[in-house]
Amino acid sequence: MKKSVSVFLLFLFLVWNGYSQEVSAFTDDTSVNKEKVLSTETVSLNETVSVDNTISFNETVLSEVSKNDSIINWFTPKAEWSLLGQAIITNYHNFVQYTIGLDIILKSDMKELQNIAGLRFDFKKFDLTYWGVYAPTLWNRFSPGITLINHLSFYYDEYLEFDFLVGPHIAYKPFNWLDFFFDFMYQFKSTTIYAIADKVPSVISNCPAFNLTFNFHIIPELSIDLTFSSYNFFKYYLFFSPNMTLGLKYSANEHYDARLFAEIQYVDMFTLSANLNRFTTGASICWRF
Repeated sequence: MKKSVSVFLLFLFLVWNGYSQEVSAFTDDTSVNKEKVLSTETVSLNETVSVDNTISFNETVLSEVSKNDSIINWFTPKAEWSLLGQAIITNYHNFVQYTIGLDIILKSDMKELQNIAGLRFDFKKFDLTYWGVYAPTLWNRFSPGITLINHLSFYYDEYLEFDFLVGPHIAYKPFNWLDFFFDFMYQFKSTTIYAIADKVPSVISNCPAFNLTFNFHIIPELSIDLTFSSYNFFKYYLFFSPNMTLGLKYSANEHYDARLFAEIQYVDMFTLSANLNRFTTGASICWRF
């Protein structure tokens, strides 16, 4: 009996010892697997955070580069062309006499670079004008640059006149509904009067010139322009005989617009003899292509 009990106790001891070793091995394996899983999750999390940080950093850098690129634009390669036809009626000297003229103006607009050339014909003379403006765009609102103008006027059987103007140009768009530009230039004028050309080949004049123009965009289709200047596109008087122009433009679509305008000009503006020299009305149609 005692031997049987001893054998039974020995058997229980061996079984318990084996079970303990298996539980210990399973616990160790589970701990190792948990450590592996935690390690893998940690690596995955670190990689995700690293990727997210990299993407965020790259997006920030690209955003800053984009902002820097948009600060200044030196040149827009694509040009928008337009052809303008205009009819005008001009009254001179208290409406005693008047002339009717026709204008043709071709414009190449590359935003920072503008080239404008035009012809005017009337019964007494013709004019040929070129305007060139270069002004880089800053922050899509401010454009400092330079304006250059050449003008030739041929008055049949009376005189030939040449004008050259150059000076700084500033354009600014403070609001979406308002933009304006200002030119302040040196003007050189050479006039050959046929009646005295044998004695005085040319009369030379040097003076300043300026142009201040406001554009009010009431709605996308309708705008008002207001100009105060010492010249207009086809007339260049000596300083100071200012022109004041009021225009109304309607844009039918992206290709066509029409404009009506009225212009007055005074001579000797800041003297006791200031008087109205010219009153002009006109209408134009512009085709953009």
